[in-house]
Amino acid sequence: MHQEGQLLLRIFDRAGVSGDLYTSHSLRRGFATWAAAKGWDIKTLMTTSAGRT
Repeated sequence: MHQEGQLLLRIFDRAGVSGDLYTSHSLRRGFATWAAAKGWDIKTLMTTSAGRT
């Protein structure tokens, strides 16, 4: 598991939320969906979410 995934599991555990339902990918995807709905520029979005051009 990536370091960010381990961090997320610890955060979820402290919050009393099951980490089984979320992954770093699902959070990035959720952010990208939200940003696109808010009209973010695609290049800015890709840079922010570590996407590739």
